[in-house]
Amino acid sequence: MRCPNCQNKGYLEYKIINSYRLLRCAHCDILYTRIDRKTKLSEVNINKYNSNYYKNYLARGEKYISRYILNMNWLSKFKDLRNSKFLDIGCGAGTLLDIIKKQYSDNVYGIDPNEYLVDHCRMRNLGIIKKAKMNSLPFDDNMFDCITCFDVLEHSAMLKKNLFEINIVLKFNGFLVIQCPNYKSLMQFACGDLWDWWCPPDHIIHFSKSSLRRVLFDRGFDLIFIKTYDDLIDYIKNIKGALRKRGFNKISTIMLLLLFIIIRPPLNYLGYGGLTYIILKKNNICACRF
Repeated sequence: MRCPNCQNKGYLEYKIINSYRLLRCAHCDILYTRIDRKTKLSEVNINKYNSNYYKNYLARGEKYISRYILNMNWLSKFKDLRNSKFLDIGCGAGTLLDIIKKQYSDNVYGIDPNEYLVDHCRMRNLGIIKKAKMNSLPFDDNMFDCITCFDVLEHSAMLKKNLFEINIVLKFNGFLVIQCPNYKSLMQFACGDLWDWWCPPDHIIHFSKSSLRRVLFDRGFDLIFIKTYDDLIDYIKNIKGALRKRGFNKISTIMLLLLFIIIRPPLNYLGYGGLTYIILKKNNICACRF
């Protein structure tokens, strides 16, 4: 088996989560979830991201809305987003599309492999929405001013092909915004094997801040901005649950939780937040489909 990024064969076993082996590439430092050939990832997506999942997602909508507004505010510091042509990859229930349409541009496109979610976005009239995957984007070359890809890249093993397709449809000097879980985060350290965002087999590739940056630079994107962060409620919920499952009593749990809350801000600043958020600019003009 080769690394989905660099094709290197030098893998080390990193850990086992729910019987799934997580392998670390010795060359580029990404982790790869070893999937049984019988496992169909399309069925994993459909089974997990069903109507019940998104009813719960929409019930927590205010949290996601505020997070996406914050994410777009960071982007707007580097690019005038007014009237830009946007593509949101993995648009899900359309929360980000709705924010973009209301605050920045009507020229909005979205893709998702889940037919239920595509129909949901179309019914909400959130733009031109297509049922598609990252590895085969149904758009013209050099079409978009800005592409967003939040919490999506980790769901597919076809990393090189996915980033190639994104590069193709993004205009020269266009902006790409990606967010992924950070496996070298304080939250993961505190939770260990119980970290929510391991999530195999749904999450196939696992990035650290540095490995995500390196992968994107090697694929023709220049770094504009990068930071790690996490939602405080998610952070507390993850760590509290992990401590309880490990058998810590109430007092010990409270004391450790307070410690992790105190050290969280400086470690987020140093790159150990639960999520890596990165803004990039396409730096090549020669990429094309053959």
